[in-house]
Amino acid sequence: MSMIGRRLVLFLMLGCLSPVTWAADDTATSGLWVHEDPSAIAWQPPPGHNSRWRELLNHELRRNPRNVSARIHRAYLLDRAGDHERARRDYDAALEAAPPQSPELRHILWSRGWSRYDMGDLAGALEDWQESVRLHGGRPFWVPYTFALTYWTQGDVEQAMKWYQAAVGASKDWSTEAGMKDRISHWRPEQRERMQALFAFWSAGAGPAVDPAAAAPDHREGG
Repeated sequence: MSMIGRRLVLFLMLGCLSPVTWAADDTATSGLWVHEDPSAIAWQPPPGHNSRWRELLNHELRRNPRNVSARIHRAYLLDRAGDHERARRDYDAALEAAPPQSPELRHILWSRGWSRYDMGDLAGALEDWQESVRLHGGRPFWVPYTFALTYWTQGDVEQAMKWYQAAVGASKDWSTEAGMKDRISHWRPEQRERMQALFAFWSAGAGPAVDPAAAAPDHREGG
C-alpha cells in the first residue's frame, strides 16, 4: 500500500473512535486548556499529491457515501481549491451521517470552522468551534491559540491577547518565537502571517498581563 493509501486508512479510522468523557480535574478547573482532542486533526497529502489524495477520497465515497472522515477531508480540499459550494454540500452530508454527540460530529465542526475562518466567516467559525468544545466536554488544547488567531483577525485585540496568554499558560511553545513558528509551520501562509503579528504584539508587552485561568473562561459560556 502506498504512503497516501496508508494515511487514508489511518484517518478513516477516526470514524471508529468512541466518545471520551473528560473529568473536571484540577487542570480543567484551573483554566488550563490541555485536554487532548482526537477530533482536531487534519491529514495532509505529501506535496504534489493533492490530485491523488482527491482520487482516493472520491473512491472511498463511491464505496461508502456515509464515510464522515472522507467527506470532511474532501470538503476541506474543495474549500482550499475555491469550490465552496461543493465543500458546503460535503460538510452537510457529513453532518447528516455523523452520530449525535460523536467524535465525528466534533471533527466536522472543527474542520468546517477552519474552512469558515479561511473564507472570512469569523462568526461562523467561532460558532462551530464553540459547539465542538461543548460536545468535547473538557478544555481541548487547540482552543486558546485558535480563538486568539480568530479574535486577532477580527480586530478584537483585547480578546486575542487574553486567549494567547491562555495558550502560553497551556504550552510554553507559544511563549517563544521559535516555539510559535514550529507550532504553526503547517498552517496556511496567511494564517502564519497573522499569528506571527499577534505574537509580536504579545511579546512586546502591548497586551495586559493575564492569568491563564482568567483568560480561559468556562467553555460552556462561549469564547
